[in-house]
This record gives sequence, C-alpha cells and structure tokens, in this order.
Amino acid sequence: MKLIKNIIIASALLGSMAACSPEYNPDGRVDKSELFETDKKTFSYLNLCYSHLQQQRKGNWYGNDAFLSAFTDDAYDANSIDNSSSALYWRGVSTAYNFPVESGVNAGCWSEYFKGLNQCNTFLENIETAKVNQQEDRESWKAQCLILRALYSLELAKRYNEIPYTTKSYDADFDFGSAEFKNFSAIARQIFADCDAALECESLPWNSGSNEALRGMMTKAVAYAVKSQTALYAASPLYSDGSISWSEAADITKTCLDALRDNGFTLFTRAGAANQNISAYDSYFIARPDGARVTDKETILETRDQMSVWVSSGLPSVTGSISAGTCPSQELVDMYETIDGVQPILGYSDASHLQPIINPEATLYDEQNPYANRDPRLASTIYYHGGKRALDSATSIINTSEDGAESIDLTKQDKKHSPTGYYLRKYNNFASDLNNNADGYFRQFRFAEILLNYAEAAAEANANVPAEAYAAVNEVRARVNMPEIEGLSRDEFIKRVRNERRVEFAFEEQRYYDVRRWKVLDSNFSVITGMKVTEGSDGKTRFERIVVDNTRNCHDSKYLLSPIPGNEVVRILSLSGVRHQNPGWE
Repeated sequence: MKLIKNIIIASALLGSMAACSPEYNPDGRVDKSELFETDKKTFSYLNLCYSHLQQQRKGNWYGNDAFLSAFTDDAYDANSIDNSSSALYWRGVSTAYNFPVESGVNAGCWSEYFKGLNQCNTFLENIETAKVNQQEDRESWKAQCLILRALYSLELAKRYNEIPYTTKSYDADFDFGSAEFKNFSAIARQIFADCDAALECESLPWNSGSNEALRGMMTKAVAYAVKSQTALYAASPLYSDGSISWSEAADITKTCLDALRDNGFTLFTRAGAANQNISAYDSYFIARPDGARVTDKETILETRDQMSVWVSSGLPSVTGSISAGTCPSQELVDMYETIDGVQPILGYSDASHLQPIINPEATLYDEQNPYANRDPRLASTIYYHGGKRALDSATSIINTSEDGAESIDLTKQDKKHSPTGYYLRKYNNFASDLNNNADGYFRQFRFAEILLNYAEAAAEANANVPAEAYAAVNEVRARVNMPEIEGLSRDEFIKRVRNERRVEFAFEEQRYYDVRRWKVLDSNFSVITGMKVTEGSDGKTRFERIVVDNTRNCHDSKYLLSPIPGNEVVRILSLSGVRHQNPGWE
C-alpha cells in the first residue's frame, strides 16, 4: 500500500512539475545531491523525468491539430488552405531550422527528449543514495526511470538514428559535441539493457492499476513493448548495421509477446451496444483505457489526453466542427481487403493513381459499390459515402455527393469539407458534438502491435514462415472476422503483414515510421487521390477517382530521417569541429 500511495503522489504531480522544475542550477549553487535529500524531493525529480511524456503528445497534436498520418500517403490535411504544417512539408520547404513534422505541441522533439534522457540519467545516478523511506519504492522508481530512459532513447533514435548519446548526466550548458555519436543499433543495446534491468524489479507492476493518477506509469508491460519495437526497428533496412539480425529481433519480439500474453494481455474483444452495431474494434478506440485491465487487456501505454476528433478532423454536419482536418486518402481505402481476404487493388497502371489494377480474384469487389464487402476495419476507421454516421440510427447516412451534408470540396477552399471525399471515424464518437465530447484516447503501445512486430520479424528471419507468425497475424484478423491467411511464400507473407499494419494501425503513428524503416518511400507517395460521388437523375450512384494532390515531392532518401536541429549542428561544430547532420539536410 505504501508503494501504491507513493506512485499515486508521483503520478499526480506530472502535470505541474514541468512548470516548477527542481532541476539543478548549472553554476553550481545547488548540488545535484540536494535534489534527492528528502523522500518528497526524490518523488519530485522522478516526476520531472515523467513530464516529457506529456510534453510530446501522440494523436492529433501536430501542427493545425493534424495527425501524423497527414504527413504520409494515408491522408490529406484539409487545413492545407491555411498553409498547414503538413502542406508546408509536402511543398518541400523543410529545413534543419524548420521541420514541419515537428510542429504544434510536438515541436522541439530533439530538445524535449534529450531533456528527459538527461534527467533520467541524473535520477539513476542518485537514486541509490537518495533519501527514500521504503526500499521497495527505491527499486520501483529506479525501474520506472530505466524504462523512461529506454523510451526517450527510442523516440530519439527512430527520428534521428545517429545521435550524441550518453547514459551520464550533464550540466544544462553541456554541448553535445563532446559526446560520442551512436547509431540505432548501439542505442538499442542500451535500451535492451535498461528494460531488462527494470524487469528484474519485483515491486514494478504489470499494469498501472485502477487509480486515475496512475495513468501513464511505466510498467513491466511498457518495458516489453519498448523492447519489441526497438528490436523490430533495429533489424529493419533503415537502421540495420548488421549487428542486430532479424533472427535476434524475432527472438526478442517472441519473448516480449510470450511474457505479455502469460501475464494476461490480449486483444480487446468487448463490443458496444447491440442496437448500435459497434464492434470491438470500434469500441476500443472510443472507450477510455482501463488501467487495471478488467475490460481492456490490450492497452499497454495510453496518453492522458482525451481526443477531440469531432471538432478538428470532423464532419461538417456535426455542430461545432471547424475542420475536416486529417482526411483519409483513396490510397488507404484501397488497402482494405474484401471480406474473403482478397486484396482488391493491386496497384495503379498510371502515375496519377486514377487507373487501379483490380485483382481478378477479387470477385466481391465492385467499382460502383466500392465499400461493400470490405474488411470491417474500413467502416470503423473511415467515414465514406453511404456509410452510417450515427450508429444508433438507420437513417443517419454519410452523403459526400454534391448536395450531401458531407459533400466533397473539389476546390480545396472550404476546410470543413473533405477534399478526398473521406472523413476520419477512428476515435470519433458519433455522439460527440459541441455539447458533448465523447471521443476516444490514443494508445502509444497496444498488444496488437506486439503480435505484428513478432510476425514481421519471424518472417524476415526464416526462409519458411513459422506457424506462430501466421497465428500472430490471424489473431489480429480474427477480431474483425477476417479470414486467416495461410500457405504464402515468405515474400507474400511479408507483404501481407505490411498491409495488415497499415489497416490495423491507421492513424496510430505507425505508417510514418514503417515506410521509412522499410525504405519504401518513392514516387508513389507523390500523389494523393480521393473519390467523387455523383447521384444521377436515373437513381444510380457513380464513383469517380480524382486527383487531390500530385505535387508531393518529399519521398527521396533525405526524408527517411528527421534533420538534427540547425542550432544543435552549429553548437556541435563549434565545439568539436565536426559538422554532424543527417544525409541531405546539410
């Protein structure tokens, strides 16, 4: 009970500590050790370490309240009319001094995560001698901080790859030029070591518990999730230097999967009200995560902020909506299989993506009824013409035709109407409006990712796909009643897993990093298309693919990594004489 009480105190301070930092003064007036001379001060410093999780937010917190998907081929930002961050990015105006992806609340990723990393180093250097009343508290706080350091290290490495990296603390005026630059693989080894050390702590819980103040706490489950993603990324083409093989990544991701499963983690399977036809997949992204894992056994790490998709990426027919925001693309829609497990669109025969290559085996696909018989995750993720809006009403139907309440904006001049003909449904509760925000919450890590991480790594590591890799993918598919995949070649399986990640994790900040670690950015990312719907006088509905944007030019190798901020490059140069910058950003 003492442990839980202390964690509650620590977690409750998260929101306020950033504005009231106990960080030491660089001129030496306050020694670091003084920050740990009482139990309460030690609590406070742990919370300072935690605070960067709240500063760098996930979900619709990028420039102009966009999702990170707006910077991928999965979406177009209706706020482009206002020179939104994603519009500036796609126009190719990014520099090392102004990188639009890191915008809005999520500006300053480099400085924020390095602050967190350094504060974790400081805490870990002092926790053994710090004043802590209970030894089990000391052990738990140390374990939590080790996981935080691992998470901050991962967030830095996945963006910048090679960075000045140290596990020793430094003063506020420290210049990174004197630190050793380490690549993803080297940082991954430290991440593994930190997570493994944390997992040895008996007093570290598996989940955050039922108390509201515990949300966002580092747990054993988070340690395994960080290890799993780190291993997958380290073996991927963008980051791999050969020192962490696909075989090792498969072993690590399998260990993480087994440990989580053995401790009660599984996919969320609780459907919503029967009269509303809300599937478990629908319900999961609207329901508040359950820290005690009574009903939600899938969420591993959530964000603390409730989303408000209805207002910033909402439908024009909803009272109070101000923008269609992050609008799904036709390219994303095309990736959803038909309910018999067949991929209907195999690619495009023209550079404008207006001539889809239709799979002759897709007998359930109809170009003039394109949303029928599709993977249920399509309807759960995207509002499209003819789909339900209010799920508890048989007559509340989305209409994107010219006279419809959700009509498409062909001119791209009215940001309340989608230029693609699609709107975001994921996280968006149909009951939300100006008088009631009932939208959902973002999950940074969830069990489905652990399943697909292992499936991908295992397939990459073996000439023949292991049965357990098939089982992992099919477990994800089973939740939405999609048929099992089986009997594929290794290359076919990997292609299907990549597509599974795209549809399962749409608008969850996976696609942006996936296409980079796979190194598949190419000219296909230059074009974004949508769907124009026309209701004919003959009563027939016609669907016509349209080009929304064909000027995107951010697909060369330069954009595989984020630029190191220009001012940091200058500092490093002034101290070490070495100009260190990611390729193409010099």
